[in-house]
Amino acid sequence: MKLKFSLIFLVLSILIGCSTFKDTVEEQLDGTWIWIGSSGGIDGRTETPESTGRTMKFQFSNNIVKKFNNANLIQELPYSIQLKESIIFGEPRKMLIYGEQSKQSFKLSKDTLTLYEECYDCFVSSYIRLSGK
Repeated sequence: MKLKFSLIFLVLSILIGCSTFKDTVEEQLDGTWIWIGSSGGIDGRTETPESTGRTMKFQFSNNIVKKFNNANLIQELPYSIQLKESIIFGEPRKMLIYGEQSKQSFKLSKDTLTLYEECYDCFVSSYIRLSGK
């Protein structure tokens, strides 16, 4: 009886624990992301908040992204994540699709978001998580 109870308790603990994991990319992306730097362009330059004198922030929530520049809201757009052919990676990649035109491939690790502009000689930008789920 004790063994049966322990087994049931273990299974329930695992199920409850697993339900707290972020299952979708959208859930992992939800939150506020602060720009830490970009590099690229035809001249291969690097830009940071310190070198440009500006700050940038993304807020992702409920398939809406808000873009801020120096704490001013500059855009609010619906977004989706779709598998598209990447000109940068030469293969299908998950991409953030903003509105109807703009798209960026991305890499998402625990507290770092890397955005790749999908064009030649464009920028790669890095963000760190300020807050989120």
